[in-house]
Amino acid sequence: MRSVNGARAAATRFSRWSEVRLDRAPFARPSVSERGAWGEGSRHPSLKPLSLGRRMPIVRAMVLLESEALPAGIACPDFALNGVDGKRYTRDGFASADVLVVMFICNHCPYVQAVEDRIIALRKEFAGRSVQLVGVCANDPTDYPDDAPAKLEERWRTLDYGFPYLIDDTQQVARAFGAVCTPDIYVYDKARRLAYHGRIDDSWKEPSKVTRRDLAAAIDAILAGKRPAAEQHPTIGCSIKWKKG
Repeated sequence: MRSVNGARAAATRFSRWSEVRLDRAPFARPSVSERGAWGEGSRHPSLKPLSLGRRMPIVRAMVLLESEALPAGIACPDFALNGVDGKRYTRDGFASADVLVVMFICNHCPYVQAVEDRIIALRKEFAGRSVQLVGVCANDPTDYPDDAPAKLEERWRTLDYGFPYLIDDTQQVARAFGAVCTPDIYVYDKARRLAYHGRIDDSWKEPSKVTRRDLAAAIDAILAGKRPAAEQHPTIGCSIKWKKG
């Protein structure tokens, strides 16, 4: 299994598609000292000049979003999607689970990469307790090849996710849920009513600084026949990559 430190180290490198780093507030403007050093119209010192004849790579802005607030108690949308394992999965196919956790995730997003090990650990923590985790990737892989089905399957097998990973190629399921970012996490009770929609914990960037495990606490509450805390903090992450047109 890839270590948390390894995940963070990979995520701190400049992305292939953007200049987002986890050691800086995402999408923050350069500091005054940085701007003063390179000025308007000049090249940032962290960017290497391209050699003549080399094709310039496309740099794509990575849009940071928060998950949208939803009223508690709304029904889980129906879905029928193929998994990376080639099997067909439906909402009602998980009817035996007391808790259903639907997570919109992907491969390329550094926010998902930063919590990936914690998601896998959560699956192990609740094994045998009637909790079903399901991952869904709705990203258009046209400009993000790491989110293509073959790449999703490769990561799913390599890291041993241990839960179904579904492909929402039409993006209709993501829209039905109201998902906007990765990760975007929905927790449903036995009646498949929304009980929790929010973050995994209070320190997505640094696991050692976690003091509140919001998602685990919500699952525990549902299993105990209680309602999760009314105060629910949104997740933050990269925008879902919607198809053009």
